[in-house]
Amino acid sequence: MRSWVGALCVAAGLLTGCEDGLAPRPPEREEAPVVPAVKPPKVHTRRFEVRVKGVNAEAYRAVVLPVAGLRAKAGGWELATGVRSRTVDLATPGHASLVGYVDVPEGSADVELTLTWDEAGGYESDPDAADGAAGAEAGVLDARPGTVRLRVSPAAMARHGRVVLEVDVASSLVKGADGRRFLPRFMTAY
Repeated sequence: MRSWVGALCVAAGLLTGCEDGLAPRPPEREEAPVVPAVKPPKVHTRRFEVRVKGVNAEAYRAVVLPVAGLRAKAGGWELATGVRSRTVDLATPGHASLVGYVDVPEGSADVELTLTWDEAGGYESDPDAADGAAGAEAGVLDARPGTVRLRVSPAAMARHGRVVLEVDVASSLVKGADGRRFLPRFMTAY
């Protein structure tokens, strides 16, 4: 009877992956291939300015927006950026405020820019403007919904070394039940 039990143990061990019927063999598994970290290729870059200019702002003495951040991507890579000004006044006639810089790699077809504002800015209307009310109105400007996302052409930026977002102030300050909101309507100039 002993030989029969022993033979059964040996057979069971072979069927379950044990060589001698006593110690289980570790399951075979494939090791995941090692993937090296991918870094962007080393290429020459050119620095471009990002500016914001208010147009159609005659009805305002001031439209001040605090800059929260500037981000840029090209070819799937995050680009180096720098914020230069923390606030811009869109009511300054003829002035395009320097917001920051973006370093664009040579050969990039286009660049995705994202400009964000802090929560609140401010505005003051001009009572002497043609469409001004009986007196000056001032208040807080909700800038949270005013994030600007756009694609720009490095070839076009190369002409003058910059991109300018020309914001139509009159149509971008929208009255609401709880005050004014900044919903930018703009065009891109180079």
